[in-house]
Amino acid sequence: MRSAGATGTGNNSTSAIATCDAATWSQGSPTAHQSQVDTVFNCPACNKQDSVTCEMDFQRKLGTVTCKNCKANFASEISAIAEPVDVYSDWIDACEEMHS
Repeated sequence: MRSAGATGTGNNSTSAIATCDAATWSQGSPTAHQSQVDTVFNCPACNKQDSVTCEMDFQRKLGTVTCKNCKANFASEISAIAEPVDVYSDWIDACEEMHS
C-alpha cells in the first residue's frame, strides 16, 4: 500500500491514507486528475436513461439502486470501499442471471 504523504507521523500509512481526500491524493500527485465514477444509471427494467440512483448505507453495509421511472429496485451488501457503480453492476449481473 502506498502512503499518501506526510499527513501523519511515524509509519502509520493507514492513517495517512484515511486523512487524504480524493482531491489531494490521486496517483501520488496532488494535481493529478481523477476520473469520476457514475452515480446515475440506465434502468435495466424499463430502459429509461439516467433514471436509476443509488443510496449507500455504509453503517448497514447496504447499497440500494432504485429507478425513479418504474420504481424497480435492487439491494446488495457493500464494503467500506464500494461505489454506486458496484451496486448497479450487481443488479445488472442479477438480471442477466435471471434471464439465462
